[in-house]
Amino acid sequence: MKPGQMMENAIWLTGMESPADRARYEADIRRSFEALAQEHNVLIGPVSWVAKQPGAERVPPVPDHVSGPDVRLLVAEAAILCRRPFIVMHGGFLGQLDPVDLARLRAITKRAYARANPDAFPLSDSLCDSTIEKLGPEAAIDAVRQAVDSQAIH
Repeated sequence: MKPGQMMENAIWLTGMESPADRARYEADIRRSFEALAQEHNVLIGPVSWVAKQPGAERVPPVPDHVSGPDVRLLVAEAAILCRRPFIVMHGGFLGQLDPVDLARLRAITKRAYARANPDAFPLSDSLCDSTIEKLGPEAAIDAVRQAVDSQAIH
C-alpha cells in the first residue's frame, strides 16, 4: 500500500436491504479499511460510496445468486494519503536540538528523500522529524556538520 493508491471494496445489493443493513455494511468496511491502514502503517482519507449499475465500467457480471428489484454494486473507496507519522514524545533527540539545527536537518532529510523517491509526495516536517529521530544522534549530527562544512567551502 502506497500513498496515492486507492483502497476498494464492493458488495452486490439487491434493493431489498434495509437502511440498517446498509449502515452495518458501511461500518464494517470503514473498520476493515482502518485495520488495513493500521497494519500497513498508512493514513487514509474519508471513505466514499458509489452505487454502480450492472454493465457500467469496472462492474463485473452480476452473480447468478444475486437478484432483486434494484441490483447494483456498492463500491467503497478510500485514498491512501501518506505513511503514518512516527510521533516523537517530548524529550528525545529532537527535543535537544536548537531550531537552526532542526531546520537544517529537515532540509537535508527532505532533499535526500526527494532524490531517492522522485515520484513520492514531499515529506512533511513531522515525517522528517520521525526519520531524524530514527537515524539517531550520531547520523544527524554528522549530516549537520557536513552541511555546515559544505556551506563554509562555497
